[in-house]
Amino acid sequence: MKPPIPDHWSRILLEIRKEAKFTRVGLSNRSGIGESTIENYEKRKIIEPSIYKVETLLAAMGYDLDALLVVPDEENPTVIRKNKKTIFEL
Repeated sequence: MKPPIPDHWSRILLEIRKEAKFTRVGLSNRSGIGESTIENYEKRKIIEPSIYKVETLLAAMGYDLDALLVVPDEENPTVIRKNKKTIFEL
């Protein structure tokens, strides 16, 4: 069983999409997930996302679910890296 997606997942998804230089339309075309669904995820209009859809979006951008499964630590911010680039800091 996969762990639940953390509360900050929507911010990370948005940052990953921007870093990967995808528009919502481009990501929708590549992933098969609707543009409005992507927008609703990023704007937290959908607060309990389908893990399958989130995994599909991440895979379309070259990531896996582990990119969202970080635990924020106020004293030591988490940095997610891909190809030696910082893509998100909490």
